[in-house]
Amino acid sequence: GVEVGEKLAGTDLMIKLIDIAYKKRKKVLLLGGFGNTAEKTAQFFQKKHHNLKIFYSNGAKNIKSETKEENRQVLNDIKKFRPNFLFVAYGPPWQERWVYKNKARLSGIVCMGVGGSFNFFSNTLRAPFIVRSSTLEWLWRFIFEPKRSLKKISTYIYFLIYSVFFFLIKRIKIICFNLIKSTAIKINVFRK
Repeated sequence: GVEVGEKLAGTDLMIKLIDIAYKKRKKVLLLGGFGNTAEKTAQFFQKKHHNLKIFYSNGAKNIKSETKEENRQVLNDIKKFRPNFLFVAYGPPWQERWVYKNKARLSGIVCMGVGGSFNFFSNTLRAPFIVRSSTLEWLWRFIFEPKRSLKKISTYIYFLIYSVFFFLIKRIKIICFNLIKSTAIKINVFRK
């Protein structure tokens, strides 16, 4: 096998790529996020790197039902700004789908889906390094963002209950079928 090395969170990779963009005088575009998180993230990196060429776009109001006009506007912003790095924060799997759908128009741009990373840079509390390195960031987010976490957990619970229910129904059908089959055999035996 191949040794991979240490775990690198998407947020940390984003920081490293933006540092590279600053050093090499490349352009960065931030797309998506909730509310004004893209703008605040741009401000965060602008404070860190004063001459960084960074632009942000809120993108679609609801990526799940993005209009052609919203998509056209974002692509026009990309065409005008001509970024070298594009960080898309629509949340998985929407950000990956968006990049894939528009890949022909994103040629030559390093694209990365960053999920909720904009939240960390827009004054949202991020888990300390010790929590992140012990892979307990999910617990940290559950404690500090319970509404978001409960939505995900409720989806998983629903899926689990749904799966168990249909598994049990299938088992009951099999048991009933075998019971009916064995009863039918016994009835036929007694008739002879």
